[in-house]
Amino acid sequence: MSEAKFNFEGQQIMIQCSKDDLMKDICLKLSIKINKDLNNLYFLYGGNILNLNKKLNELGSNEINILVYEKEKEGIKCPNCGKYFNNNIYNDILTSNKKTIDVLRGLKIQIDNIVNSNINDINNIMLLINNINIVLDNVIKDMKNNYNKININYINSNQVNNNNTNNKNIIEGIITIKSTDINKKIRLYKSKYDIDVYINNEKINMINGKGDMKFYNFKNEGNYSFKLIFKNDNITDLKALFESCNEISFIDLSNFNSSNVTIMRDLFNCCSKLKEIKGINILNTNNAINMYGMFSNCSKLTYLDLSNFHTSNVTDMTFMFCNCSELKEIKGINNFKTNNVTSMDRMFSGCEELRYLDLSNFNTEKVVNMFKMFYNCKKLELLNIKNFKINDNCQKKDMFKYINEYCTIIKN
Repeated sequence: MSEAKFNFEGQQIMIQCSKDDLMKDICLKLSIKINKDLNNLYFLYGGNILNLNKKLNELGSNEINILVYEKEKEGIKCPNCGKYFNNNIYNDILTSNKKTIDVLRGLKIQIDNIVNSNINDINNIMLLINNINIVLDNVIKDMKNNYNKININYINSNQVNNNNTNNKNIIEGIITIKSTDINKKIRLYKSKYDIDVYINNEKINMINGKGDMKFYNFKNEGNYSFKLIFKNDNITDLKALFESCNEISFIDLSNFNSSNVTIMRDLFNCCSKLKEIKGINILNTNNAINMYGMFSNCSKLTYLDLSNFHTSNVTDMTFMFCNCSELKEIKGINNFKTNNVTSMDRMFSGCEELRYLDLSNFNTEKVVNMFKMFYNCKKLELLNIKNFKINDNCQKKDMFKYINEYCTIIKN
């Protein structure tokens, strides 16, 4: 039995799946979707997707509780969130929340399609998963708009285990292993700190490599959850933590305290399969001074929310987004404080999908290197650099080379 457990926005979801790689893949994709959109919705189930199907048939049973939060009453204490709930079972919910229950039944029908199908083509299976996502979206919309007092939890009490990881520095994620990766040393992280490592919720020993690199030998292909628990509370250096970890597809930083971190150089550099960084929008960068190559060569990232980044102490942004070839939007880039930055060398070079960049608030008075800063931004339609002050001694060769010839550049 394989287990994947994730924490999102302080809430927890646990998935237990069979060894069947296809079912495991579906389980993990469902868990990510659910966590991203509604962090108080839990699915805990054992076996494979057949068991989830069975549990949806058991709504209202002793094994699965539907808990309704009522502020004026005390009831059952939720083991995950600590709140008290009044335990109104299925029939009461059905009366007040019939629409949501109907949508959950729709979800069950979609799962039936997977369970009963003989489809082997992964693309067709992904279409079915997308249909499930649509149903989940309807659940979420309905609950948020009309039933915002209701928290639905699907809990198998025998499987709940929080592992007492509160108040620790934790990074979680998913690593995807292909058949060609089996029995090879796969790089998981690089760090000088003492870290407990869990793969599919099982503590494992890492293989040591050169220069604090840590590897693991996977025996089967498929998606694996990983968890890094830092034993040191005072983390100051994240240099190259996930550099060249080419099999990592998802990272969650929501439970990591980076308030003391000064070095973020090459943090995700060359994570060529990384598609999402959960929690990057709340990462504490107050003390960061080095963001050299932080996201460089993350060729599968399409969106970054950096709206809460504090960069007033940062001195180096060289290669920061270089060769993020599928990146379409960097939210919050317009709020960057760059008054201490000295190098923006190739900062956006190779960002082939970026269409708009508002850098109007950039202070470039100390910048001495803008070499190929926007090189090959071939789809850029609007670039606002109206407050750029480019000093005579600044290296600016090929700054706009191979930029979209129709791009509107707003200068001072």
